Amino acid sequence: MTVSLVEMKEGQSGTIVHIQGGRGIAGKLYSLGLRPGKKVTKVSGLFHGGPVVVKVDGFQLAIGYGKALQIFVQVNGNGQVNANE
Repeated sequence: MTVSLVEMKEGQSGTIVHIQGGRGIAGKLYSLGLRPGKKVTKVSGLFHGGPVVVKVDGFQLAIGYGKALQIFVQVNGNGQVNANE
């Protein structure tokens, strides 16, 4: 199942498959280590408007809500939360 970072549940992991938007946003996100093929885990997020915190390469990043809507992730397994991440 492919969802945006906003739609992921806290603790859920997956692999980035697509970043929507132009070169500007893609370049900014790539510089933060967020690019297709990277594994991410959602740490936290506020519903409707707050930042989304994700873990990638052992680091935690806070991504603005609008940008998080543009990052699409193939969720691992059946979409259940992975407590071991």
